[in-house]
Amino acid sequence: MLYGRYPFELGHAENVPDVQKSFQMLQRMESEDYQLNPSVLASDECLDLLKRLLKPVAANRITLGEVMQHPWFLKKLPPKACEMNRFYLSLPPPEHLQSPDCIKQLLDQGRHELELYLQYLSAVQGLQGRSSSLTMGRQFDTDGSMGNPQLEATPLAEALTACKLAWRAG
Repeated sequence: MLYGRYPFELGHAENVPDVQKSFQMLQRMESEDYQLNPSVLASDECLDLLKRLLKPVAANRITLGEVMQHPWFLKKLPPKACEMNRFYLSLPPPEHLQSPDCIKQLLDQGRHELELYLQYLSAVQGLQGRSSSLTMGRQFDTDGSMGNPQLEATPLAEALTACKLAWRAG
């Protein structure tokens, strides 16, 4: 909210698929690769809190209790706000709340599926870059002779299989 964009955003990368942008953003998050715009006025306390919130390893990240005691959080806080926060934090978590392990498992699964999708894109781009075309499930070389369709389609078929998709000839 301070900067009007996500901290790990790549900017305006043209001709890059959204899925690849997401993958690159995840890599930037894991390596803490972000820049804070110096033209945005923010106090040292605010920047300290922001940097501590953006730590990729949860054990190194500031806790909610520490946030609530941070000087930037306490600045100009309305009367009784700390008391109200302590009350709500003392309540048991809702039953539908996901556990950290569940969230990590979902992120790992998403990262794996993203890598498979990028392999698929690479295989498709590799086939498109050749001087031949797949027609009706058969491979024809540029001279009109029939090539080896199974050999040519293997990288694509492997990528589709990895993505749990099926190869279906025209």
